[in-house]
Amino acid sequence: MKNSQVLSVSLIFASVAFVIVSVLVTITGGKNKYLIPGKLRLGAIIIGLTGVVNSCVPMATCYKTTASVEPSMDCINSSDKKGFIILKPEDRVLKFDCAYLFYDNLSYGIYHDNDSVCGGICNVSPMEDVFRVVINLPSAINTGEYDLKVFYTEADESGTENIPLKEFKLRVED
Repeated sequence: MKNSQVLSVSLIFASVAFVIVSVLVTITGGKNKYLIPGKLRLGAIIIGLTGVVNSCVPMATCYKTTASVEPSMDCINSSDKKGFIILKPEDRVLKFDCAYLFYDNLSYGIYHDNDSVCGGICNVSPMEDVFRVVINLPSAINTGEYDLKVFYTEADESGTENIPLKEFKLRVED
């Protein structure tokens, strides 16, 4: 049994004992000098156990929680074993299949050493099971390695203001 389960079971037993002692205090009319301090101690134990149970990771709940769904973007263009998206200097289009996309407007920025090379709006079109995200590059990009960042909002010039939805490594080679 895990610690959080032991604590939860202990909390249930302490609560049952508290109810029993409360009934006994009511029956005796509050004249028993041992029951009232026992009731206070049990109340303190219940408060302490409640705090400990609520701070356990994962938190004990009475309901089933939903899984957090992160958008996944898979590049249709070629990529290498190190995870770089490979482009030729004359290539002008990047395509991605994106699942769990909750926004209609996406933008992108391509950066080299935190300097903006180009950026713009992504074209998003729904397909059967996924969304197709197309990035039309405005001009040819020189050979080298770049960072491609896809944003939920309009990309700024520096690339540091907005937190990107996804980041990719991009390599342009002959």
